[in-house]
Amino acid sequence: MHTARRVEGSSAYPRAYRASGGWLVALILCGLALAAGGVIGTWFSATASLRNPHSRFWLAGLCLAFGALGVYCILSTFRSKVVLFRDRIEVEELTRTAVLSREEIRGWRSLPTSPPAFVLVPRDEGRRPVKFLQVFDLDPEFAEWLYTVPCLDSEDHRASKVEIRRNAHLGATPGERTKTLAKGVRFARAMAVMASAAALWGFFYPVPYELTIVLLTALPWAAVETARRSGGLFRIDANPNDAHPNVVVPFLLPGSVLLLRSVRDYNLLLSPAVAWVSIGIGGLLCLSAYKADSTVRRKGVTLAALFAFSLAYGYGVAIEANVLLDRSPAAGYVASVEGKRIHRGQATTYELELGPWGPIARSNKLRVSLATFDPIRSGDVVCLALKRGALGANWYFMRAWQPGDQPASGLSCR
Repeated sequence: MHTARRVEGSSAYPRAYRASGGWLVALILCGLALAAGGVIGTWFSATASLRNPHSRFWLAGLCLAFGALGVYCILSTFRSKVVLFRDRIEVEELTRTAVLSREEIRGWRSLPTSPPAFVLVPRDEGRRPVKFLQVFDLDPEFAEWLYTVPCLDSEDHRASKVEIRRNAHLGATPGERTKTLAKGVRFARAMAVMASAAALWGFFYPVPYELTIVLLTALPWAAVETARRSGGLFRIDANPNDAHPNVVVPFLLPGSVLLLRSVRDYNLLLSPAVAWVSIGIGGLLCLSAYKADSTVRRKGVTLAALFAFSLAYGYGVAIEANVLLDRSPAAGYVASVEGKRIHRGQATTYELELGPWGPIARSNKLRVSLATFDPIRSGDVVCLALKRGALGANWYFMRAWQPGDQPASGLSCR
């Protein structure tokens, strides 16, 4: 933290606060990094070879969003400020200015973000809450002004504790319900540790592969079932002011790893079946969460976020099921190697540039391991196996290769 930079005169009020010191530098660097990353990522998604060609547009859109966020972060850092008056507060942002008098504020909440944030909640439920980042120190004047307003964090925590003590499903007496809460907190921590360990296992070393995928697939459903059977004790979303234990980690984290594994591990041909199955699986998971946790129904933003993560989970499960449950015979095709390429970044990837083969009527790329990549040269021939897929999404892999100067009859694609 750094001392707030005064931009007004020497009188006590008004007082204006902007980002200063370390936070100012950090926000500018963050914005520059996001903007540069968005540009580079968009260029990469437009020019690089991806295992799943239909993911190119999603990746480009995501990179453009990050780039726009970076530009917004930089402009907002220089434009935004909080102006404190004796009887009101003004929060000036890049696109709007919000004003609340002390009498209009029902209370404030803090958000455990980085940087931390404050939310001022109006008494009028029809008005939007006012949020600002604490990128400055709370000097005595600001702290006194803020802490004379009710703290809703404490009220929310007390209310959730009262709700638990009054929940007859958790025990016959308040003492039993308190013990049930303590057990629930320990169980939630154990589930979070298990989900984190499974995610690391699946990300770095998914061996045995099928067991890893089954575990990652099952964890979100276990989280939903835990919330459904808890009698209102468990929550699926995380709220730091809520005394209820939550299962947000096992619900969200496995889907991200499944999505990553499906993109990195398989070569697929574009198929609408994958999209429909992904939406079906993800929608079912989100609907189950909606039914299991009553608080999700009252939070539109939370529900939207859960649906987005559920779609990622659905896509990962659909691709894994399409491949791991596939028992169709493989059709063999031969393709010539037209070139090689190495992509270095956070992870180095090795690609072979192939000529047209089978259903692909244009040049294409195939990602391989380093051991396969090194000995192959331009002009060599590779054998590709194409399978139908359990869900109807064709996928393929490299089965064998041979130098281009050897007779093609010596290469078997069966």
